[in-house]
Amino acid sequence: TCRQVANRYHERDQEVYKLAVLAESWIYELIGNFPLATEILERLGRERGFETDIDRLQALVTLYEKAGTKGALEAALNICRHLESRSQATEVLGRISVLYRRLGHEAEAGEYERRHLIAYLRDKHRPSFEEMVAAAAGHFIPLEKLREIRFIDPAHPRQESSPRESAIAQALTGDLEGAKKLLAAGTELLDIEYQANLESLSGDERRAEGAAALYARALRSDPTDPDVIAWLLDRWAATKSKTIAALFRDESVLAPVLETLERAVHDTPGDPRLWRRLETLFTVQDGDRPQARQFAERAAVLERTAKERSQAIGRVFSAATYRFAGRISGLIHEVWATREMAPPGQGGALRRDDILGNLTTEMRDNVRNTFLAVREYAQAKFPHLTRDILDFNYGYKVTKEDEPSGGTSAGLPTALAFLSVFIQRPVRRDFASTGMLVTDAHDVLTVRAVGDIEYKVDGAYHRNLKSIIVPTGNRPVLEHSGVVPRAVREELVHYVADLNEVVGLVFEGSQDF
Repeated sequence: TCRQVANRYHERDQEVYKLAVLAESWIYELIGNFPLATEILERLGRERGFETDIDRLQALVTLYEKAGTKGALEAALNICRHLESRSQATEVLGRISVLYRRLGHEAEAGEYERRHLIAYLRDKHRPSFEEMVAAAAGHFIPLEKLREIRFIDPAHPRQESSPRESAIAQALTGDLEGAKKLLAAGTELLDIEYQANLESLSGDERRAEGAAALYARALRSDPTDPDVIAWLLDRWAATKSKTIAALFRDESVLAPVLETLERAVHDTPGDPRLWRRLETLFTVQDGDRPQARQFAERAAVLERTAKERSQAIGRVFSAATYRFAGRISGLIHEVWATREMAPPGQGGALRRDDILGNLTTEMRDNVRNTFLAVREYAQAKFPHLTRDILDFNYGYKVTKEDEPSGGTSAGLPTALAFLSVFIQRPVRRDFASTGMLVTDAHDVLTVRAVGDIEYKVDGAYHRNLKSIIVPTGNRPVLEHSGVVPRAVREELVHYVADLNEVVGLVFEGSQDF
């Protein structure tokens, strides 16, 4: 059929003709006939107008990579070098790195791997270590906040950097005393703020008092710095320092501080810390004020809500992909499992009507199969936590409803959501997972490889998650993929073979179950 379409549109419509030829090659690729699929694309390249067609070249690179011979890999490398000159896509750099490594050219592979990492991080809007240090040298950013940022392969700033930049870099790599010496002679406001910051990180109470004095001096110079305000208010709440109280009662300081906090609350009303600091500021003035009590109540509600969300049972991030205009993109969404009390003798079931979301028929069947398998697994592995498992009926929902969800790759996150509900333990919220679940026995559930794994890992990194759990069977695909740099994969990806391994990773305190 593809050939008939190609013959019909050969002279009439070049785009339709090309799509028909690409489709024919792709079909032969799917059935494993790589030589014929390659020949079709090479023949297309000998026709006028298709010699440098990017769609044809990208498909040809994939076929050459699958062939794996030295000649095929060299041909793929030549195409990728051509694509590099015509495209800004970071994936091309990664592909060239992988091809050089497969050909045994380690030096060239390392250089392209470095370039791929730099381009990838920039594409994901991740600042480099040097860029973050430079930003912190121009605007006060508490070192404890900077330490929370995960840098891939951090390095010191260039040699001609300022003493402040060098000090910040040393502090971020753990040398607080060295940073203190570099900042000791500084008299500018930023130097004073970082001097105070270093003193506060020492853990020594006497030095904390010194930090309070330095921060107070900084606040008088700039009473609108939110980080300085936050530290001093938190310090007063802990120590009831008279010096800090006097500072916040000074009208020249109080007015801009209050304005800064009110603006911050307006911008992020869901942050309980801001409401606590407003409570503290009003308490400092003259003790018990109605406004302070109102702020305290608001903060308590937000803190309770945040705690409930962080310990949500039955909610798991699932790694998926979506396709648009021929491009594949990674996507992280949630799957939910719930339970409700059932009439006596009618529990332990997942009714078809209780599977919610835009799911294909195939996926609905997979969800029911996973439910039954995980129910048996939970009863076998955690009998002391599942005594009431048959007292409830269960529900399931996929939150991504803009297009149908299908396939088997959501088996692992679905299993974790059900297991969380069965044993009533929350799942960590800093990871996603993907994998097909296979029942080998009632207490042995293995995790098998899935498709588009490199894009799912890319989606997890874009979502700023700490890790993604993927099947061990996907390791070779990731290692030969140019989508995600190796340094990112090594930090982000956890490989697992069965559900037992996953339980130890995602349930806090699982050793005590």
